Amino acid sequence: FNKICIQCHAADSTVPNSPKITHNNEWAPRIAKGFDLLIQHAINGFNAMPARGGSPDLTDDEIARAIAYMANQSGGNFTAPEPQAASGASASDTAASGADASAPAAASKTATASK
Repeated sequence: FNKICIQCHAADSTVPNSPKITHNNEWAPRIAKGFDLLIQHAINGFNAMPARGGSPDLTDDEIARAIAYMANQSGGNFTAPEPQAASGASASDTAASGADASAPAAASKTATASK
């Protein structure tokens, strides 16, 4: 979230039509459509949102964890997939891991350090 998704979905973002984290009223109709559809839209792109949020190196699980984090901070109750342990984890692995999603401040430090 803190590396890619935040650019459009931050609570104070000015990007039109993207649901902002913690803005439950913007997320409610999307959450009602279900976790799987939200994942599909994020992976394939939807309306103005590019596929994978414009970051083709994000895995499906990273995207699912980011969606669960954003939706759950905005009134949802989705279960994110467990992070996959892999050697040579990429920057996107770190940025979108479940640990980062549950600890945004730590993720912000990680994302800042990787710039």
